[in-house]
Amino acid sequence: MDRRELLNLLNEVSEDQLKINAIRHSSPYINDAKVLDVLCREALETDSHHVRDALIQTLKGNPEEANRRFSQIALCAKDPTHRQWALINLSLMECRDAKEAVMQGLRDPRRSVRIAAAFNTGLYDDRDVVNAFEMFFERNRFMLVLDGLCQGGKHLFPLIEKAKKIYAENYQHEDKKGAHSCG
Repeated sequence: MDRRELLNLLNEVSEDQLKINAIRHSSPYINDAKVLDVLCREALETDSHHVRDALIQTLKGNPEEANRRFSQIALCAKDPTHRQWALINLSLMECRDAKEAVMQGLRDPRRSVRIAAAFNTGLYDDRDVVNAFEMFFERNRFMLVLDGLCQGGKHLFPLIEKAKKIYAENYQHEDKKGAHSCG
């Protein structure tokens, strides 16, 4: 399969396994700018963890260029989802050369981008990054705790809904009587 056929396949195929096969076959062309652009774009836009894993493994064939592209996107993209996924991809690539993108990401106005940048901080043995991470954590502590509570309580939501339904079916008439007598 030549480069043009691979690019067409990557752009047109939606089935995960076919896309993964095309990604893996693109390895010989990993130094081609168009192939890198398509692979990096797909890494930003895919919803499939399996596809992203194949993309990251293939992009590791030319990590400097892939990391440069992801860093540029993290720094300059107007779409916060692209900034977020660029930072996540930098983390998955284990890039240690995106300090500027990580530092800016930790101060991003979008919380999802800040959290994605935080995943990268462990890759750096750098005082500036540690200080920026401490500032991020201090500013976001309440929301991070709240996220943890929500995640921990998710299994209770169906029970709460069931209890509300039972209450509404069995005790609603008493609430209405009480409301009338207080007025």
